[in-house]
Amino acid sequence: MNILYVVPYVPNRIRVRSFQLLNSMLRRGHQVTLATLWESDAEHADLDALRADGLRLLAFPLTRGRVWRNLLDAGVRTLPLQARYSWQPTLAAALAQELAAGAVDVVHVEHLRGSEY
Repeated sequence: MNILYVVPYVPNRIRVRSFQLLNSMLRRGHQVTLATLWESDAEHADLDALRADGLRLLAFPLTRGRVWRNLLDAGVRTLPLQARYSWQPTLAAALAQELAAGAVDVVHVEHLRGSEY
């Protein structure tokens, strides 16, 4: 099965739920594309380990400036802060392109912060 897994943070050994779920899907033979955002050099480095495990990555930076714009936008639009916190237009465009290609069997969106996608 081709799975698109959208999570607004990099899964790692600290964020164990998403990390273990991804590993379980890979062990079962699924093709998994991880769509995620990274906020630090450490998170960016964690992406290399995920890629080595066999995940295909759509990973983009979420800068402090972008977070502040998102939070201000949430206030103006009366959206929950958690829902808007992780908005990244480049990730949204990559997801739209991925879905338009038609090779995705199922999409899993993790966390309220991923709900805008």
